[in-house]
Amino acid sequence: MMHEPLLAINQVSVSYGAIIALHNVSLTVNHKEIVALIGANGAGKSTLLMTIFAQPRLKKGEILYQGKPIHHLETYQIAKQGIAISPERRRIFVKMTTQENLLMGAYTKPKDDIKRNLAKVYDLFPILAARQNQRAGTLSGGEQQMLAMGRALMSSPTLFLLDEPSLGLAPQIVNQLFRILKEIAQMGTTILLVEQNAYHALMLADRAYVLVNGQIQLTGSGQTLLADPQIQAAYLGASA
Repeated sequence: MMHEPLLAINQVSVSYGAIIALHNVSLTVNHKEIVALIGANGAGKSTLLMTIFAQPRLKKGEILYQGKPIHHLETYQIAKQGIAISPERRRIFVKMTTQENLLMGAYTKPKDDIKRNLAKVYDLFPILAARQNQRAGTLSGGEQQMLAMGRALMSSPTLFLLDEPSLGLAPQIVNQLFRILKEIAQMGTTILLVEQNAYHALMLADRAYVLVNGQIQLTGSGQTLLADPQIQAAYLGASA
């Protein structure tokens, strides 16, 4: 008997007024898998990730989580299903401390879980422990990205959505973040990663999808797509 995917996006279309952002997009994410979604800027990657959270709502199709439709739910109800997102450009609370930001990610959790999850996040990101009483707005870009990821992990998600974690960061910080992502996956968290840095995304991913102008154009294992001359020419450049 085949196991159903953790997340199934089936024939989803999304529009902003007259502009079609996604057209008949289908993808699956299996339990404990890392799936990457790559594509050029403006391809619709972030829109797809936010559509999972009903922001925006889909015009057509369905989104199933653990076999059940979630596209009709409100955003807060979707979060309670065990899905968390680290959004593009971090969106941290700059006037709050590092620890206060992390606690915002655990508002649905009982006190014992919060304590345990905080310890896990500080173990994954030791710099956040060192900066726990510092205002988030004074952290470096890399530290703010770690904070956004840590805040999402505070809810113990089954499915962790990441939107452009490498955006604007120095190469050594990007390498560090992707090592930590691998560690998060090894702890049993399923990851759907939207990323413009195709090389890092495909190196990390079990499977990947290529989104072009709001449509899935190609899919395969991370290694298969890394070796694809078309992908190398379009997205990898010197990295290939």
